[in-house]
Amino acid sequence: MPETNIEPVPEASRKYWRRELDGAVPLALPRLPVSADKIKRDFALPPSLVELLHDFAAQRGLLIPTIILSAAAILLHRYILADDLVFAVRDDSNGMEEATTTLIRLKLSGNLTFKQLLQAVSDSLARARRHTWRGGRTLQEVLLSDLGIDFFFPFLVAFGNAVDSDTQAVAVSFSIQDGSIKGTFTGPTVWARNGILASLKRHLKNIMRAAIVANETTFLNLEGFSPSEKHRLLVEWNASIHIHGEESFVERFERQADTQPGAAALISEDRTFTYRALNESANRLAHYLLMQGVSLESPVGVYLERSVESVLSVLAILKAGGTFVPLDPDYPQARVLEMIRDSGLALVISNNKVPHGLPHTLRIICLDDSASAIAATGANNIGARVRAENAISLLYTSGSSGVPKGVVETHGALESRIMAALSDIGPEDVCAWSSSLNFGISTSRLLVPLALGATVVILDDEQVRNTDRFFTAMETHGVTSLFAVPALLQQILQGASTRGRSLSRLRCIAVSGGNLSTGLALEVTRYFPQVELINIYGGSEIGTAATVKVVGPQTEAVSIGTPVANTRVYLVDRHMNLVPPGVTGELCVAANHIARGYRGRPDLTAETFLPDPFGGPRGGRLLRTGDLARHLPNGEIEFIGRGDSQVKVRGYRIELGEIETALQNHWSVAGATVICRQVGPDSRLVAFVVGKNGYNPSPAELRTYLTERIPHYMIPSEFQTLDAFPLTAAGKINRNALLAADTPSYQSSFSCQPPRDEIEEAVTALWKDELQLPTVGIDDSLLELGGDSVIASRIVLRLTDIYDIDLSVASLLETPTVRSVADIIRLGIEKEPG
Repeated sequence: MPETNIEPVPEASRKYWRRELDGAVPLALPRLPVSADKIKRDFALPPSLVELLHDFAAQRGLLIPTIILSAAAILLHRYILADDLVFAVRDDSNGMEEATTTLIRLKLSGNLTFKQLLQAVSDSLARARRHTWRGGRTLQEVLLSDLGIDFFFPFLVAFGNAVDSDTQAVAVSFSIQDGSIKGTFTGPTVWARNGILASLKRHLKNIMRAAIVANETTFLNLEGFSPSEKHRLLVEWNASIHIHGEESFVERFERQADTQPGAAALISEDRTFTYRALNESANRLAHYLLMQGVSLESPVGVYLERSVESVLSVLAILKAGGTFVPLDPDYPQARVLEMIRDSGLALVISNNKVPHGLPHTLRIICLDDSASAIAATGANNIGARVRAENAISLLYTSGSSGVPKGVVETHGALESRIMAALSDIGPEDVCAWSSSLNFGISTSRLLVPLALGATVVILDDEQVRNTDRFFTAMETHGVTSLFAVPALLQQILQGASTRGRSLSRLRCIAVSGGNLSTGLALEVTRYFPQVELINIYGGSEIGTAATVKVVGPQTEAVSIGTPVANTRVYLVDRHMNLVPPGVTGELCVAANHIARGYRGRPDLTAETFLPDPFGGPRGGRLLRTGDLARHLPNGEIEFIGRGDSQVKVRGYRIELGEIETALQNHWSVAGATVICRQVGPDSRLVAFVVGKNGYNPSPAELRTYLTERIPHYMIPSEFQTLDAFPLTAAGKINRNALLAADTPSYQSSFSCQPPRDEIEEAVTALWKDELQLPTVGIDDSLLELGGDSVIASRIVLRLTDIYDIDLSVASLLETPTVRSVADIIRLGIEKEPG
């Protein structure tokens, strides 16, 4: 018989159960507030199902409550996505004065059949009579107070009288009479509004019927959906238009150069390239690449900062049929070398501005040194043919194994994005390009406008980080379309409100790379009423946008919307079964254009990219994103968060395991765990470290070590040393305990010298406010205090608002102490005329 463990929870074992189960069961439905308003929904089992129940019970020698309880256990499993359940059974149908409440723990294995489940439940109920509670105590008192297991979903199955309305649980009660079986679901009012109570009723009846008819079937295969519900999930809520273009990106771009040769294609500070000039310059570099042996899908590295040169390099690589591999010059040298090794690069494009330090085995095309040779080639189009399935880029993201993993994106994703015709980019737009090529959505924000005939304005890092320069650039070039992660959006709002700056030409902001809060979204729509705010869900493995939501000023809660053209989205449990609306599941994306997979990682590719099991096009594939979401009643999708150790900080996707691996390679670290903690509007990484051999490394030491190994956005804001990690009963690190722990005050490595004058006092107060710290010394480093470029941007904005000084984010990060900033302020004041 398959593994089952169904047993009562005896009073003597209460503390044991809590210790073993603490934090082990993720809730797929929202927790029930203690003061939740409740509502009842009555239902009756149809006569045909009642007849089936009576016949089945007579044939098996079972009581009808046993059958109902077993079906209810499967229903609970479907709705909270847990294999380890604790639920309550109340029975006052036996004529006794006091009701009896029995708590049962149920562990379900995947190959358990309904027939075996019935027998186990029947045996368990017979044994559980001596472990019951009597009297008027509510399930909240029994399950939550006595056992202390409030992380379990409180679910009550009652037989006899109706359940009291004040029961802090989702409850289903049954009245069983000779000719009928009636029931009542009691749950929070909000569940009635979003349809969960209605679906609970339907699914219980459907599961019961399916289980009786096919009782030898494993419980995982018992379908709870009606045909109409399944059609809604698979078809109606995926009713996106399926359109495919016949032109590649390069062909579209070259057509724009033919039809509007004098139109502005690319702007960078005081340089403007028309479509003809940009196309001819890219053609010359493309011809030069062909002379170097670049052919279809040849990987070519782009080791350049965001600039005209990087745009020309990407265009040339695509024109030659190659695959571009972004290598960010801001990345640590060790990471760049790992990306070069993993990708098999033999050729890299760079210039004299970037300090190379690259392997001598690489062929490096220096655009400065090779300018004459490149100019001597032809300016004509090459006409290389690529197909939708050919690789367009190899983008490296954070990897849980401690090394970055390369995502092979295809031309089909870009073509699909162009054909989807989302409202954030149109032919008349002036689009700001402000993100790194390593950031997945950056490709579409650069290339889609060029395919449609729009203008791209390049914003450098200082223009993005310095709010005044950002607003000046946006207004000078008349930007109409902007992409922003939530952190940048917050920075824009702060600059607009404190400086009174406006974005008069801006008509659309596309947001992605993080969870857009309803408060932030509504604040944007109020402050910029002329702007259309679009929330986009996508990712490197998806290759483009998967869902989109236009946020209006009356939006009550921001979702990620519905699938875009050529895309289907499914929410599933761990067994790849569809979850009901309102229930949290893993978000899966099915499309012909999802990434090919991870380079050199067939095992990870097989785990993440699966054949589409839900009736998509023949040969279609499905991506398991690892993100959690749930369907709203109108078919829109609400984003919940990650289901693993991956997080997003300032739009960057980060595997916490990669940071932990890097820390654990330090000679003095015995163990390391990293969590993501929300501090005000910011998401901050916090590293907990256990030292080795009695040595506790300092935050400065660990930060310096990590700076040489992982990108700046992955370096934790805080480092805390522990004697030992808190553990669960299973012996695993208890991340929940770390998240809940109070953050100790920062211990300065200096003498924590107090401010010496009014200027230092003002700067110190500002830093304490932004960093949420009780104490800051004038010689403490902003970075060692947990600051980053986002916080530095806010500090610069506030300081330049108070003092008339010339302070950039870059200069602040170079000399990041209160003392040095105060010196700059004093110097600026001394230079003031009069």
